[in-house]
Amino acid sequence: MGNSLNWKQTFAFFLLFVPAFFFYALQKNALDVTQDTLLQAPAHWLQQGYDQFTHKIQKSLDTYFYLIDINIENKDLKIQNAKLASKVQLLEEYRSENIRLRDLFKFQQEFPRETIAARVIAKDILANPKSFTIDKGQADGVERLQGVITAGGVIGYTIEVEEHSSRVLPLTNRSASIDALVQRTRARGIVSGSSRQSYQLKYMMRKEDAQPGDIVITSGSRGYFPKGFIIGEIESVNPSPTAVSFQAKINPSVKMDRIENVLIIVEKRKSPEAKVKN
Repeated sequence: MGNSLNWKQTFAFFLLFVPAFFFYALQKNALDVTQDTLLQAPAHWLQQGYDQFTHKIQKSLDTYFYLIDINIENKDLKIQNAKLASKVQLLEEYRSENIRLRDLFKFQQEFPRETIAARVIAKDILANPKSFTIDKGQADGVERLQGVITAGGVIGYTIEVEEHSSRVLPLTNRSASIDALVQRTRARGIVSGSSRQSYQLKYMMRKEDAQPGDIVITSGSRGYFPKGFIIGEIESVNPSPTAVSFQAKINPSVKMDRIENVLIIVEKRKSPEAKVKN
């Protein structure tokens, strides 16, 4: 194994370095090959072969370094593309938020009560969240037991108010309840939480007072919400566990897990005349 390695090294030495020394000597006129001698033809052949060999090596090196440059450029382009993609996603998020806020502002202007716009800043990490926090509080005019809505319908009401934040009890919470009406029949009942996907309308005296597809709205009592604001749509009607009354399952008009911006109902909207008098 060692002899084989030494033979290869010797051969490589003669193949690479001896021709180089030979051609160097030719260029320095150390060897006279200008005459028609025995060395002239072999020297010309060796020189031509060596030139071709070195040319191929140079070409291979040029290609190698070119590919290295291309690889570096590709990495730079990938980084730039990632940055651009991130900016595009951020701009798309800004666009979506602007659309939501524009629609909410339009609804706020048409709503019959004075409202305060707020943003959801924290949610309970539960399948059925018990509450969530908004970024408006006492300093902004928010008080306890004020209705919280979106353009899509009822959300819940405030239960704890701090200086610059408030905690909202959503209608999906089993502890929440508001007075409600079946829009078609005007049957009255109490809507309370059942799960994140549904509410219950309780204490109806007749089954025919509500049918699947009926819309349930706020009654306007207790002051949380104005009368006629949508809560959801009835999915089914069944006897209550006590068999004294009936209850209906309601699909909420608002998906609680998708809430980002809300309105807090502060007071009745004043008429232009009343504002002028004040």
